Amino acid sequence: MIDRSRRLAQFLLSQGAQAIVVACNTATALAIAELRRQWPLIPFVGIEPAIKPALAASAGKPVGVLATPATLSSAKFQALVQSLNPQGDLLLQPCPGLAEAIETLGPDAPGTRGLIARFCAPLREAGCSTIVLGCTHYPLVAEAIREALGAAGAGACLLDPADAVAAQTGRIVASLQTPTARHDAEQAPELIAWTNGQPALLRRVAAACGLDGMPVRTLPAMLE
Repeated sequence: MIDRSRRLAQFLLSQGAQAIVVACNTATALAIAELRRQWPLIPFVGIEPAIKPALAASAGKPVGVLATPATLSSAKFQALVQSLNPQGDLLLQPCPGLAEAIETLGPDAPGTRGLIARFCAPLREAGCSTIVLGCTHYPLVAEAIREALGAAGAGACLLDPADAVAAQTGRIVASLQTPTARHDAEQAPELIAWTNGQPALLRRVAAACGLDGMPVRTLPAMLE
């Protein structure tokens, strides 16, 4: 994970990146410290499960956390949980294979929905009405998660830190820009997606997110 994150960061920097969002909980937990060490002048914005706001919203009721096994077992995540010292129940549910299924099968595929149903069952049985989406893939299947939670799903609070990360990134980028760059930034930015997976699937997901027509390019083979 660290080596691949390093190679991907190097590629993005070669494309002119001035700031990099590590939009993966697992990569943030395992690799962001090394990226910051190697490129101390580049802002790296990480992402971590929204445990603190979830505990605040739960009113003492059980909080469910859906995340990859690597994220839940990481030292960074364990330190986060210990620092918050949750008084209520925190139900950590590893979801092996779910992110990969979303990528390769698609968010609505039967195989993907089967995994969601299996991983949400313990949260439903525990009465969790506040759920932390601890992987950046999981918001793509938020409605399927609600369905898997049963009767409580419609009113469940699903917490995704993406908006906070985007706001922080915007502040950082604004602080890096010269007045001329800020003037140029008033124009619509060019969005380009790079993938080593299935470009057609990524285009469909992008279109579902309102990014229809966004260029999707294939990463160089050395980044596989």
